[in-house]
Amino acid sequence: MEKEIIENSIGMANELGASALIVIVGENEVDNIIEGDHDFSIFIVTTPESKYSGEHEEFKITTEGGTQNFSKQLNEAVVHAYMKGEIEIGDTIVGVGSINEDAVGMLVYRVSEHPIFESVSQDTSKINTDIVKTVINLAIKIGSEGREGNAIGTGFIIGDTEKVMDKSRQILINPYKCQEKEVRDVKNHDNWENIKEIAQVDGVFIIDEEGLIQSAGRYLDITGKDIELKKGLGARHIACAGITKETEAIAVSVAKSGGVVRMFKDGEIIGEIEPSVRILPV
Repeated sequence: MEKEIIENSIGMANELGASALIVIVGENEVDNIIEGDHDFSIFIVTTPESKYSGEHEEFKITTEGGTQNFSKQLNEAVVHAYMKGEIEIGDTIVGVGSINEDAVGMLVYRVSEHPIFESVSQDTSKINTDIVKTVINLAIKIGSEGREGNAIGTGFIIGDTEKVMDKSRQILINPYKCQEKEVRDVKNHDNWENIKEIAQVDGVFIIDEEGLIQSAGRYLDITGKDIELKKGLGARHIACAGITKETEAIAVSVAKSGGVVRMFKDGEIIGEIEPSVRILPV
């Protein structure tokens, strides 16, 4: 990537008062691509095959070839930066990177306009963004680690609890019935290992607007009618998409094969993250 393009993106970030600059370099040489100190965070997005030894934080993001790489990688990098607490929903980001071998793109990105955060902020059930953030982090942990070496596929349905419960049924004894709030609080990381254990069984977790688990091992009575997802996604994804179309809930799924985390709202996928993406401190 030419130095002039990097300098232009730095100038734009300074002019806009951006919180971060995300540089998507793909498989290009990236060492010492940006020099000096700046008033904003800098993230370097590479591929798993690339080697980076610079001073800035690195996100390794896998994508398939095509002109959508830049947009997809930028979306994923924004989510990861948010998960790390490096940026907030009200922040402005500048993204720059290779679109293909012959073109470079640069754009101004407002975090609030990311499909995940936009859906949460507009959601009528008033789901707290921090709860969604927590559940996504938990899902990433499940997707990347599994449980005792075994891959896990599961789902979390957040918000509009009454309607979700009406459109689902228990397929095993609810392990959270009559449990204290402290045990049901998904925000308490001490509960995550137990959640991972329970996630090995069939069904989804139902989480209310306060981040309390109301039920686990729940089957969604959703037909999936008029749900259009890309090929290869199974019944869990269709059910997660369907419940968000019939209610005001947000769904987060973890694929057993590959561990990909997907977010659903209004019957559509609004974001996805590959847990194999490692956020590596430099």
